[in-house]
Parts: sequence; C-alpha cells; structure tokens
Amino acid sequence: MILKGSAPFKSSGILSVILLTVQFTISVTALILGITFSENAEYQRTLDLGYDRDRTLMVPLTPELFENYKNDVLSDPKVLAADGTGNQIGWGNYRRPVKENQKQVEVDVLDIGPEYARTMGLRLKAGRLFEKERESADRTNNSIIINQKMAGDFGWTDPVGKRITLYDTISLNVIGMVDDFFNSGLWEKIEPTMLRLARPDQYNYLAVRTNKNDVPAVLESLSRKWKNLSTNLIFEGRTQEDLLQEEKDINESILKVNMFLAVVATILSLIGMFNMISLDIIRRTKEVGIRKIQGASIPMIMYLISRKFIVVLIIASVAGCATGYYMSLMFMDSIWDYFVNIGAGILISAVMILVVATVLTLSVRIVRAAMKNPAESLRYE
Repeated sequence: MILKGSAPFKSSGILSVILLTVQFTISVTALILGITFSENAEYQRTLDLGYDRDRTLMVPLTPELFENYKNDVLSDPKVLAADGTGNQIGWGNYRRPVKENQKQVEVDVLDIGPEYARTMGLRLKAGRLFEKERESADRTNNSIIINQKMAGDFGWTDPVGKRITLYDTISLNVIGMVDDFFNSGLWEKIEPTMLRLARPDQYNYLAVRTNKNDVPAVLESLSRKWKNLSTNLIFEGRTQEDLLQEEKDINESILKVNMFLAVVATILSLIGMFNMISLDIIRRTKEVGIRKIQGASIPMIMYLISRKFIVVLIIASVAGCATGYYMSLMFMDSIWDYFVNIGAGILISAVMILVVATVLTLSVRIVRAAMKNPAESLRYE
C-alpha cells in the first residue's frame, strides 16, 4: 500500500494533518487581515474627503482674539487664506430638523465665516459660495449652502433657490450646493449638511489655507504669532490631517497586531510542516530508495511525498480566504463606514505568500531526501 502511495495521510496521522490544516488556515486568515488593514490605511490616507485636508490648518480661539490674530496670520506670505468659523469640519457640528412642506430631514449644521468654504477647499457643484462682499445680504436672506446628500434627501435636482424652514419659523434660502464631504471623518456615513453664516462673536476657530509643502512652516508661524497675543490660552493649532489622527492610530494598531499574528502563525505552521515531513521521510526512507532504483525521478518522488501537504495547503487556502474575508469585513465595518474593498488581489497575495514559504520549506527537506543514495536508504533501519 505504501509503495503504491494509496495512504497519503496514514503515516503522519489524521489528527496531525487536521491540526496542521487549522494552523495554515489561521495563517492565511491573519495574512489577509494584515494585508487588508495595510491597504485600508493607504486607502483612507489618499481618500478624497471633499475638501483640501492636506492644505488646511485650524486654531481654536475665542471671538475676542479672532480679528487681531487673523490679520497677523494673513501677513504671512505663505498663508493663502484664513477665516473664522463656529464649527470646524472634522471637529464638531450640531443637528437640526428642517422642513420643505411636509417633508422633514435631520441635517448637520455648521456655522461658518463668509470665506470659510473657500479656505477649506469645498467643491462647488451648483450656485455660489458665501462671499465677503455679499455677507450682509446673505445674512438678511438667511442664505445657506447645502451638500449633495441634503439635496438628494429632499429630492432636488436643482436645489439653488429652494427654501426650507428651520424651527417652523425661520425661512432659509439655498444659494449653493457643494460636493459631499466627510464632516465626521470616516467613522460615520456622510449626512445631509447645511452651512450657515456665523456671527463674528460665534467664531471659535480660525481656518487657515496654505500650499501643501508649506503646512509645517505655517503651523510653526501660527504658533509664534499666537505668542504675540495678550492671552494666557495655550496654542492648540493643528493641521487638518491631525484631526484624523485617531483613525490612523486605530488602523495602525490593528495592522501591527494582525501582522504579528500572521508572522507567528506562519512560522509555527511552517515548523509544524517541516517536522511532519521530516517524520514522514524517515518512515518512508526505504520506499524512496526502492522508487529511485525502479527509475522514479526526483520530481516524482517530491510529488509523492508532498502531495498530502499540497492538499492541506489547498484546503487551508480556501478556508483561510473565506474566514479572512469575512473577519476583515466585520472588523472594518464595526469601526468605519468607509473602508477599502477587499478584492481578489488581497486574497491571492496572502495565499501566494504562504505558498512560496511552504514550497521553500518542502523543497529543502524533500530534495535532500530524494537525492540520497538508494543504497543508503535501503540499509536504513
């Protein structure tokens, strides 16, 4: 039976093979998790959030400090624009119900300065943005800017000129629509949002725009200029990217854990496979010698010895891909509403890493046994 190779799992035991399969399945799963979170980190780093996050900064302040600090900041030639706001994208907003006829929608609200939308780089889709020259008229008319999600929720194809009601008494006039933007990072889905003009005494932040390469220098400049103010408040300015740091830290922490598990699981699996195949070769030493005498080639001997491990690898790859896919999807969906798609490339990459490592492990041990002198093999006890 052994010479015919009809009992591929007998020599190492069914239980050992099952345990090895489980180990390899865990390895594939961990590799998929690690690769997925690595891809997700890059996806979220480069995702267009609907505004220029890599060119903007913000400084929390009080309304009393706003005017003097803004003028000082604008004196820096590297600062392209700056304006005040009551609510900062990625930092906070509030929700209010608004109505059109009998249809009511809960919307996120940001109270902003007249140049804030331009400073942050919001993309205009229809109508116009607030302008300093029209600030007085926009206040009188209760003008607002909405995002595409809000227009869609109301069923508007041409939102400019539409009127809605706040608190059942305040009539608001839509003057423009901007592209959807991530107001709360990637934690939550994009909500219907409207932008209103804030009064100067409501400004809690100064938003600053610069060129991408000048962000570090401008942040340093903001800190120096803050010291010129007559205030005991600590400078808390930061880049817009820093507001997303928590998301990045979580992604990086999960990535490190999964990559560690992937490496450990893979090493343990390969050690287990190496030990099993070493025992198998010892038990089949005479068989290998007889096959060589009968003219079996080294590739044929390699196939006969390694075929059960190939079966293990195939089963583990299929099970690991399914488990890794659903675990990655479950983990990311529990943390973010927007994350990378888990494509076939991620699954194939994880499997190929394990296949290459397995083939190298098998080859080292099997080739050595297959090239052994048949006479020595037949004398083996």
